Amino acid sequence: MKQYELKRRDYKILISGDIVEVYEYRIPINVEHREHEIIKGTKQDDGKRQDNLRRARTEIRRYIWNNITPYSKFITLTYKDTNLDYNKLVDDFKYFIKKLNRAGYKNLKWLYVTEHQKARGLKEGNEGSLHIHCVLFIDEYIPFQIINDAWGLGGTDIHKIDNINNVGAYVCKYLTKDEFDL
Repeated sequence: MKQYELKRRDYKILISGDIVEVYEYRIPINVEHREHEIIKGTKQDDGKRQDNLRRARTEIRRYIWNNITPYSKFITLTYKDTNLDYNKLVDDFKYFIKKLNRAGYKNLKWLYVTEHQKARGLKEGNEGSLHIHCVLFIDEYIPFQIINDAWGLGGTDIHKIDNINNVGAYVCKYLTKDEFDL
């Protein structure tokens, strides 16, 4: 008769930049692989969706904590005209980064979340527009005009993030809205 050793975890330590997270479990958790099936549209599926959203927020916070610099910026990039084409939004963002590289800001790291502006649509009498919330991680100052010119498709809103206590939580709030994409 084979005996299997049960793999259990008592605690977990995660280091993200200068932040250390320590999780101690009151009851050790089983870390062995489990197989299960989730059927779309069930309560179990909704629970899985919430778990995925929670995990995504956690990963985003950790990514930000690992990459934050004194010159990091929180940027919102919007369109002058309505855009509901997600692929165009992504392509335009890639071109925005390429323009920043050409302007001499190489090796940029970034994280972005797309959002659908429903409130704008209500004001304008249409479906609204897609836009991007982005954190640029950079080791030097980038003037507003360079960022604005690199986007060039509408509005550019830039905030320094040195006065925000928890930048990760600030960015993650955009994931809790009704519609989001990563």
